[in-house]
Amino acid sequence: KSVGSSDLSDLAKELGEKGLDSLITQISDNPIAKEIPLLKSIIGLSQGVIALKDRSYLKKIFKFLFQIDKCSEITKLNFKQKMILHPEEANKAGEAVWEILEQLSNSDKAILIGKVFQDYMAENITVDKLIYLSEIIENAHIQDLTNLHNPSLRNDVNLENVGIKKPLRTDDVNRLIEKAFKDKEEVDD
Repeated sequence: KSVGSSDLSDLAKELGEKGLDSLITQISDNPIAKEIPLLKSIIGLSQGVIALKDRSYLKKIFKFLFQIDKCSEITKLNFKQKMILHPEEANKAGEAVWEILEQLSNSDKAILIGKVFQDYMAENITVDKLIYLSEIIENAHIQDLTNLHNPSLRNDVNLENVGIKKPLRTDDVNRLIEKAFKDKEEVDD
């Protein structure tokens, strides 16, 4: 399936409803699918037992694809045209995202990377920013990512370490203390 295909969400929904084994059986029974190289490889893997790692990777890919399929048709069309005009950028983005997806410790991070990719498709961010943000997501703890808006549940040190949150530096602390004393003096006067 291509990024512009509206069938991706159907495929992801089907994956969720029927499970990976059922989906692979359906694909392997389709004579056309047997001729498509990527699907042919998946079918070949499914003839035996698909390793847990392979299942996990496929789950991440489907979650990512399901997320980017939520883009408008015009965004998808513009993105396809951009990738045709700039194949080097397309390769850079594609290779980086697929490698990151493979390394993810939690498949829900694939959804977040899909959301970042949506911004890339809509040309709100560059390919370098896409890779940067995807690497941050890859390196962050899922609990911290899901609790970004809840300070009592997130670990700010972890967020600082992966680049999401700016660390509070000594200079910043000193400025805040000085400001607090100045504000206090103004109130006292």
